[in-house]
Amino acid sequence: MINYEKFFNNEAEIKDFILLCEDNYKAQIIDIAEKISSDKNIRFIYVANYDSNKNQKELLWAFYSSAISGSTITFIGGTDNQYYKELVEENENLKKSGQQICVNILYGIPREEISSYLSESDIFVCTSKHEEYPVMLCEAAAKGLAVISSNVGHAKEMDGCIVAETIGEFIDAMRYLAQNPDVRYNNGKKLRQYAELHCRRQDKIRQFNDVIENTVYKRIKEC
Repeated sequence: MINYEKFFNNEAEIKDFILLCEDNYKAQIIDIAEKISSDKNIRFIYVANYDSNKNQKELLWAFYSSAISGSTITFIGGTDNQYYKELVEENENLKKSGQQICVNILYGIPREEISSYLSESDIFVCTSKHEEYPVMLCEAAAKGLAVISSNVGHAKEMDGCIVAETIGEFIDAMRYLAQNPDVRYNNGKKLRQYAELHCRRQDKIRQFNDVIENTVYKRIKEC
């Protein structure tokens, strides 16, 4: 058994340490409780460059159509390009519906801050039309978020990811996860486990090196 007393100068420091541990434990319990609470306002997020392939306009329309009162969606992209401006304009038109929802359309956010936005969200939604290997899904899974995605890349292989083929399926999936906190939490847990097994950077670097070595070896044999 570890003698923790040797790490502290006096009894007061021990008591302070115990209180700190208790506070941290309580904070973790509160965080878990918030993620599975059915009363909380749901926070959707989509992190991708603003362009027609990433298809943010369709997600914006699906968000308004889902009509989840008190919910928020945050879009984060690289720059304020033409597609970004069109998305902002589309949101201004949709806002006239008077729904009690919030839309944030952001750009130029530092990467470390994007990580914080993901941590504070509940559901990651990807409406991209084409992706070979959508890293954004891996990042969302690593954060333990529930994920809804179009059928791109490895989305169907990700345990816990809800794949939507049509705009109607996106709307249904968003409502379903918003109304079922236990499913939302369990899907996020499965996705985090998937990320730990399949999305570690070291593994991907090794796989990439293997591809390069195999390609070089094949060409050497052909020569």
